Amino acid sequence: MKALKRHDVILEVEGKKVANDGTVAFRRSERVFFDYEVLSKQIGDVISMKVLRDGDVKEVEVEVKKADYLVTPTTYDELPKYFIHAGFVFTAFTQPYLREWGEDWAYTSPRQLHHEALFGIKKKEGQEIVIVGHVLADQINTGYEWLATHRVSKFNGEDILNLDDFWQKLRQNRETFLKIELHGGEIIILDRVEAEKASRRIMANYRISDTLLHSHHLRTGDDADMSGQE
Repeated sequence: MKALKRHDVILEVEGKKVANDGTVAFRRSERVFFDYEVLSKQIGDVISMKVLRDGDVKEVEVEVKKADYLVTPTTYDELPKYFIHAGFVFTAFTQPYLREWGEDWAYTSPRQLHHEALFGIKKKEGQEIVIVGHVLADQINTGYEWLATHRVSKFNGEDILNLDDFWQKLRQNRETFLKIELHGGEIIILDRVEAEKASRRIMANYRISDTLLHSHHLRTGDDADMSGQE
């Protein structure tokens, strides 16, 4: 079965011509976006299209498949996952997080997170976005407070697959410094030993209990031996 390719220009969907604004005819003089024709199908159905490809008009058929979205749209009966280290609250990004920006979150939330929440597709099994959800103020993280909501991309030069992967890399690390790279190019540099000390101090100052952390599946840096042995 032929499929769409990058740079294809969609001319028709199910026999309906697609206008320059991306709409197709619908009920007399009305028009809707062409994806209506896609959304009205069931998984496994086949959609016929005409596309302009490399200067030639071609007919293709596309099977409707379930999209493996990068960001979880809703969660039920599940507490958010996170861990705290050196005052940085690292969490798995979900759509409900955007509601922290109020009813108009679609307009007021960070643009990059908003885009990923609506259109992001997984490239690897188990992939999820990890963000700095909050920064609990302490001398260890002074100057980094503004990085809340930023996406984590690498730890000590290694790509981060998901929150659990990040946690395992962090707790097994024995390097002198922690280098946390963010999606926009920002970098957090922390002394490993000082970060562990700060974690214990911050947990006490903010009265964060072990029970609360355990209920969210992950532990904070001071709650486990960072060499990897619990």
